[in-house]
Amino acid sequence: MPTSEQHLTPERRKAFEESLNVNQIREVKGKDLTTFRYVPYASEFDKGTTQQKAIEIIYNHDELNQTLLHFKRVFLIQLLSVVVVSILLSYLIVKWVSTPMHLAFHDELTGLRNRAAFADYNRKGNVSKNEMTAFIMMDLDNFKQVNDYLGHDEGDRMLREVARIINENLTAKDQAFRFGGDEFLIVVIDTNRSGAHEVADKIAHDVQRLIAENQAWANLHISASLGLSFAPDDGTNVEQLCKKADIAMYQSKYATKHQV
Repeated sequence: MPTSEQHLTPERRKAFEESLNVNQIREVKGKDLTTFRYVPYASEFDKGTTQQKAIEIIYNHDELNQTLLHFKRVFLIQLLSVVVVSILLSYLIVKWVSTPMHLAFHDELTGLRNRAAFADYNRKGNVSKNEMTAFIMMDLDNFKQVNDYLGHDEGDRMLREVARIINENLTAKDQAFRFGGDEFLIVVIDTNRSGAHEVADKIAHDVQRLIAENQAWANLHISASLGLSFAPDDGTNVEQLCKKADIAMYQSKYATKHQV
């Protein structure tokens, strides 16, 4: 705001004159957090001695700080609102996208990967030649009788329990697929023959204990037959390894059942 020289204090007058003489901005601090700033200004419309002017700008730090604080709070509130809305939208988008994708590659009943997931796994090509991978094919013997005599609900319950047993015996890098019906494929990554046989034996043992604990299931002589193949010893092609594990499983089934 412009002011008259007659109203200037000595300190302000000195700053005012310096601003005019050296053509630079000068400031004077007041006692009540007020700052007086003098800014040189050359007018192209005035003539003579009034052509050179210094504009006096007065502002209060306390009011300025309060204003800045207010805008800071508004900014933080707006920023927080944007972050919250973004998180909610991201969550909803993930839920909308991930749920259908999960269902597309997982068996709804057991939660294991399904045939579509296996087809995707098979399309990725051969397994590594540098580490041993075991393919374990498992089938539940006489499972059809569970559906026939005890009903499909009981059959579904058995399949869910078997899937739970499979998951409990695998590591995070291993994979398990439900091929359909009562047939399962288990892929044990980075193992050896004894380690893979140990996993298969443990699954077979746990399934047998599960059956024994349910008298109705035990009366139907339900058991598990498993067959194994190994990469790279039996090849590295996923589809061929599955076929060899399937042949081994049927050899178990047609021999005495309930064996690896």
